Amino acid sequence: MPLPVGLVWLVTRLGYDRRAWLAQSLLALIVLPVSYWLTDPGENVNWVHGLGRPQTALPPWAYLTLLIVAFALVLYLPPHLAFTYFPLSVRSS
Repeated sequence: MPLPVGLVWLVTRLGYDRRAWLAQSLLALIVLPVSYWLTDPGENVNWVHGLGRPQTALPPWAYLTLLIVAFALVLYLPPHLAFTYFPLSVRSS
């Protein structure tokens, strides 16, 4: 729980850049396939081989595509919308 609180505190102190969602989504578009190609399925870095264990229900390219979309829409978009529509005040030092 300390990490989310610390991140909100940092956004309060430094402000939120509205380009962050697009930048993070584009970064995931690069990092997730690279993680898939360069890591061992046993390590499963960034869940690129499955959630918890290697998945077999979908072809790997379909799962990776869905993962990229899910990261952008489920992990990155809600905080982006929250910080965009409910801006936190930025303190001047």
